[in-house]
Amino acid sequence: MTRLVSLSMDHRLSFGTWVRMKLHYIICIWCERYAEQIAFVKDAARGFAENSANSGVETISPERKKRLRADIVSRL
Repeated sequence: MTRLVSLSMDHRLSFGTWVRMKLHYIICIWCERYAEQIAFVKDAARGFAENSANSGVETISPERKKRLRADIVSRL
């Protein structure tokens, strides 16, 4: 089943295979949850890839850095 879930993320499954997967989900909540988790990871990875060009552009002001350091030191 895990192979089919992964395959369904990349390719459209035949109607019969798709129906069998959905019927299996009725009796196996774990496979359904696995499919949902894989879909979440795929969406998160896509979002990360789309936004990675903008990462590192924002900077923290020197004042904010000083406050963060002081906060960290106070908690140690």
